Parts: sequence; C-alpha cells; structure tokens
Amino acid sequence: VTRPAMPALPRRAIPLSWARLSISRSVRTAPLSLARAFCTNPSTSAEACALPPPPPRPPLTEPGSAEEDGSDSAEESDSGLRERLLAAALKEVPQHGWTVGALSAGAVACGMAPTAHGVLPRGPIELVRYFSAQCDEALRAELEARREELAQLEVHNRLIVAMETRLNLLHPHAATWPQALALRALPSNLPDSLADGAALSELLLSACGAEADVQLVPAVLDPYLKRASIAAVYGAAELYLLTDQSPGFTDTSTFLEREVAALQHAANASAAMRGFSPSALLAMLAPRK
Repeated sequence: VTRPAMPALPRRAIPLSWARLSISRSVRTAPLSLARAFCTNPSTSAEACALPPPPPRPPLTEPGSAEEDGSDSAEESDSGLRERLLAAALKEVPQHGWTVGALSAGAVACGMAPTAHGVLPRGPIELVRYFSAQCDEALRAELEARREELAQLEVHNRLIVAMETRLNLLHPHAATWPQALALRALPSNLPDSLADGAALSELLLSACGAEADVQLVPAVLDPYLKRASIAAVYGAAELYLLTDQSPGFTDTSTFLEREVAALQHAANASAAMRGFSPSALLAMLAPRK
C-alpha cells in the first residue's frame, strides 16, 4: 500500500536580524576556529603557534625630564593667568566693587570667558588680598627709598609717616573699601586676615628703627604688645578714613597723629614704670629725713 505523499510545508522566511546575528557570530568565531585547526595540525611547529611577545613598556619618566618641565610650566602658566586676571579685575573695582562682577569683568578684559574667574576658587577675597599685598610691597619700597630721611625723625614721627603712606594707597578705593573689610571679617577669611594684619604690623614696626626695640614690658609680652598696639592704631585710622569727608582726608591725618601721640605717651609711661622700684623710692625719700 502506498502512502500518500505528505504535502510540502512552506518555508518560513528567516528574519533579517537572525541572519545578521548568525553572520556576525560566524565572523567572530572564524579566526578562532582557524587558529585552533592550524595549531592542532601535526605538521604545524610549536614556534608558529606561539604568541608574539608583548610590546616593550615605555621607560619611566626620570626626574627633571621634559614631562616634569611641562607640568612646572603649566603651574607657572596658571599662576600667570591668576596674576593677569587679578590685575585686570582690580581696575574694575571702582565700577563693580569687591565682587564677583569685578572678577568677571577682569576675565573679559583679558580676552577670556566671564566664567574664567573660576581659577580663583575663593572668590573676591583673593582680589582683596592681592590689593593688600601690592600695598604692602609699595610701602616697603617707599620706606627703603626714604631710609635716610626717616633716620633723622623721631620714632613716633617715623610711625606716622609709614602709616600715612599706607593709608594713602587706600584713597582710590575708599568708597568701596567697606566691602573689602566685610569680606575680611567673614569667619572663613579671618585667619588670613589676621595673618595679613600681623605682617603689616611687623612692617610698620620695622619703619620705627632700632629705637623701637627698647623693652617696655616683660620680654614675653613685649613684641606682641607692640605689634598689637600698632595694629589697633592703624585699624582705627583705616575705619576713620571710611567716614572722612574732608578734602585730602586731612581729618584722618589729624586723627592718626593724635592716636600715635597717645601711644607714645603710654610707651614713655611704661618705660618710666620699669625704672620704678621700692629701692628707688627709698633712695628718693632718704635725703628728706
């Protein structure tokens, strides 16, 4: 009995994505299968199946090489960029104050994007400290140039000249200087502000000459008391300057002379008290018996 032939089933079309997948798998596995067949062939030598040696590693960078020089030059370029930006921003302070706006305007003046002030992560306080450092350097140069002239003056007059010279550098920014003082008084900026004030006090004390080294109080407190007194007088004069409406800030000069004179009287009284002792008192009263 002959069985009827089964009808032929229709061939299903293979999806195109399956075909691509099978082709890609065959392509990926073809080199591996060929390599295995090649290496399992008895006529193939072991040297032919050996993997090629890895490429040699580049030598380590030696100290003082060109790469390190490049990093040093990059750091120098960063410091130079900060210097240019701060110098340009300082010219914008009369218009924008001690703000981020001055830093952005300075960046634009340098041909950079307004957001380039990001190289100054601490913001406007860096501009304030940059200006103060410039003023200190200008004062140091002025005192060095007038050394012979100052040597002919009394100690308190030397201090007055040094303080007035430093205050004169603030005159162009007297209108916006309260912003700078507010920035300095912030808790995050206070340590640097105290350090800058101590450096300025040291510079003003050095202007008084060797005569200012006379001990007035016990040696443990003497250097700190002198610097603190000078810092207090200069700080008071700087605050007085902010409200001075006199022409040429003459009232500030008068206030400074008065405060330095009071400081001189206190120093003279302290020096006189150091010479006072019970034995000296007995020596004064002995002839009166």
